[in-house]
Amino acid sequence: MKYIMQNDHLDGAPFQLLGNRDVCIVLVHGFTATTVEVRPLAEFFHQHGYGIIAPLLPGHNTTPEDLNNQKWTDWVNEVEQSIDQAKKMYSKVFIGGESMGALICSHIAAKDPELRGVLLYAPAFRVKNLWASFALRFIKPFLKKANAGVDDDSPALPGTHPWKGYRVNPTKAAYQMFMLQLITNKMVRYIKQPILILQGTKDTTVDISAIEWLYQKISSKTKDLLWYQNSGHCIILDQEYKSVFLDSLQFLEHNS
Repeated sequence: MKYIMQNDHLDGAPFQLLGNRDVCIVLVHGFTATTVEVRPLAEFFHQHGYGIIAPLLPGHNTTPEDLNNQKWTDWVNEVEQSIDQAKKMYSKVFIGGESMGALICSHIAAKDPELRGVLLYAPAFRVKNLWASFALRFIKPFLKKANAGVDDDSPALPGTHPWKGYRVNPTKAAYQMFMLQLITNKMVRYIKQPILILQGTKDTTVDISAIEWLYQKISSKTKDLLWYQNSGHCIILDQEYKSVFLDSLQFLEHNS
């Protein structure tokens, strides 16, 4: 597994943390990632009394071949099931996601006005060259990531958290993500819940111009966009994660 999964030794399974408040946050990881991506944020929220449900998206933490067999609706359905579970246990439910997880959260928020609020971390509304997956999926099943190494125990950089996920991008799954983008782009105007968008300026994965577009298109009366000058794409694990966590907590405290 070490040649296809970075940090395979970490636990990327779905998890729950029971809170002592009547508020739950459903946290959604990104494309090719695992719940390791949202674990530090989840534990931080839990320390402040919030309940957490972190689903594992279908095709993740298994094999890239498995991910290539999934549809974007499978991902959305998995998160919706977690939200339904949260609603049965808590009276107030927030959702938050990183990258494609943020895209999924936006898709659901546009349809579910009962959600209390939305946290979007580096939302993947436009990803560079993702459109090419339309043709690539017929030619190559996988594309190796440029930064993919071979050491399963690769440590996180100082001041950051480790990431677990595939070292390749499955192209059929990438096309499913592209279709999710196209559909969700038309839905964002229906988002009316309080929303906070958090974005790193050093992000080389998403098209940063789409972040301002998203902010303007959302219909929420309570909305904010925060920029972090020293963070890349995985903003919840990068070196400014402490500020990201505190800003997220402030949003929760003001809207729960």
